[in-house]
Amino acid sequence: AREKGKTIEKKGTIGLTLFVGIPLPVTGVWTGSLISFLLNLSPLHATLALTFGAMISGTIVTALTMGFVGVKDSIGLVEAVVGLVLVAVVVYIVYKVIKRRK
Repeated sequence: AREKGKTIEKKGTIGLTLFVGIPLPVTGVWTGSLISFLLNLSPLHATLALTFGAMISGTIVTALTMGFVGVKDSIGLVEAVVGLVLVAVVVYIVYKVIKRRK
């Protein structure tokens, strides 16, 4: 846990997003909120990191639970690909905005 804490501390907002985005026990939004408080992240950065981390985690869990075929059947293959691309674009834009502010 201490090694992960050091990694997250170095990476800040992006590290917190990735930490929350990993769908494992004790890596969710509640723990991410505590970590953001301990790292003194600004409320804006913490909110963005937690929101996008939850989106990433939810996407992974949905894909694993329904299977990629199930996602394709329920919303369509084109919509699934477009959704994943949109999530990736939004995460990239937020990353660039945060990086520019530093």
